[in-house]
Amino acid sequence: MDHQHSRAFSLSSVPNAIADAADCAARARGDRISNEMPPEYGKYFGMSFRMRTQGGEAPVMRTLWMKEGDSWRIQVYDVEYT
Repeated sequence: MDHQHSRAFSLSSVPNAIADAADCAARARGDRISNEMPPEYGKYFGMSFRMRTQGGEAPVMRTLWMKEGDSWRIQVYDVEYT
């Protein structure tokens, strides 16, 4: 997605079915993503940003946000160290 702070972090639209499958409970059940799932969007988005460090490779924080009612909350996150 284009936004005014794109140099600081990225935003991406995530299909609802893929985000549902990334949920910890779905992964524990062994749920799989089907090619027949409809490409619906609007319930989730992803955000990534690289942290500033004094030296070395900077880690990347990735979050998956979920809309609940009128609010957004982080559903899944991880930090990638390279």
